[in-house]
Amino acid sequence: MTPITHPLLDLAGIKHGFFTREGGVSEGIYAGLNCGVGSKDDPARVAENRRRVAQWFGGDSDDLCGCYQIHSAHAVVAESGWKGERPEGDAV
Repeated sequence: MTPITHPLLDLAGIKHGFFTREGGVSEGIYAGLNCGVGSKDDPARVAENRRRVAQWFGGDSDDLCGCYQIHSAHAVVAESGWKGERPEGDAV
């Protein structure tokens, strides 16, 4: 599992990555690295995928910030991990 990165996003104190499906444990229509807690994928598989992503960042799953996506102009600011919370928004 190697995310896509870009030098323009290499900022001090910020680690970024755009993950593909590679390196995940989900199967079927969710095959690969599905991190969508709102999907109908097996929750244990989603949890493992999220653990793998968080580990790449050097943290744990509680450090990940993903919103409950609604199609709107609302962006949510992430200043720290959300510990499993999913505020509504269209962007983080």
